[in-house]
Amino acid sequence: YFSPAFGPFKFGISYTPEFQPGLNGNTCGSTGGFGGQYGVCTTHNPGQWQHAIEGGGRFDFDLNGVAIAWSLGGLYASPEIHNSDYTNMWSFASGLSGTFNNFTIGGAYRWTNSGYKGKYDNVMFGLGGTYTSGPWGFSLAWAQVRDQDGGHGNKTDVLNFVDGGVVYNLGPGVDVFAGAQYARFTGDCCGGPQSSALKGYFGSKLTF
Repeated sequence: YFSPAFGPFKFGISYTPEFQPGLNGNTCGSTGGFGGQYGVCTTHNPGQWQHAIEGGGRFDFDLNGVAIAWSLGGLYASPEIHNSDYTNMWSFASGLSGTFNNFTIGGAYRWTNSGYKGKYDNVMFGLGGTYTSGPWGFSLAWAQVRDQDGGHGNKTDVLNFVDGGVVYNLGPGVDVFAGAQYARFTGDCCGGPQSSALKGYFGSKLTF
C-alpha cells in the first residue's frame, strides 16, 4: 500500500507471505540460467522466511532554501525453520539528502542481521553528491559494505566502492554519459584476502 501525501510525509507498507532472499530478489524455485525461471515457495524450508512485513516513510521539506529529503524503512520476517542457524530477520535503512541551487549531497545507511544467529550482520553506508550546470551533470559517490562472517572466525569482509560520472543532455529526453568505478575488497570470501577492480563505462539514454 502506498499512501497519499500528507503534507511533506508519505509512507508505504507491504506484506510477503514467503520468500527466499537472493541477489535477484525472491529466488524461490529458481532454476538458474538467463531465462530467470522462478517457481513458487514451498513451506517449511531452511533458508526461507515467512510473514515478511516491510514499511517505509519519506519526508520532503524546505529548510532555509535547502530542499531536504529524509527516508526511513525496515523489514521483519520469521524463518520457516527455527534451528541453530536461523532467527528472525530484521533490516533497517535510512537516507538523507539536501539540494541547494545546482548541488545535491546525500548519505545512506542500511543494517540487517541477515536472518542468521551469531555475528552475520551486514552494514552498508555511503555518501554522494551531484552538480549540474546547463546540459552537464557530474556525480561522485562512495560506499562501504561490512559483512560479518559468523562461520569464518567472526571476521568481517569489507568492500569499498567509488563511482564518478558525467552526463550530457543532447536534447529533450536524450542523454549520453560516461564514468568509472573502482572497488576494493578485503576479507576471507570471494577472491581471497584482498582484490580490487577498475571499470570504465559509457552509453546513452532515451527517455520519453
